[in-house]
Amino acid sequence: MSSSTAEAELNEDERAGLELIRESGGIHQSDFWKELEFSSRKGSRIV
Repeated sequence: MSSSTAEAELNEDERAGLELIRESGGIHQSDFWKELEFSSRKGSRIV
């Protein structure tokens, strides 16, 4: 599966998470879910 195919299958929250990681160049998991206003559980599942 190519990365473009995999990205096409992401939901809206997953896309937002991927964009945040790309923009920041990397982020701690706790900062990730706080920045996106997700619960820690949801943030962990997306990561």
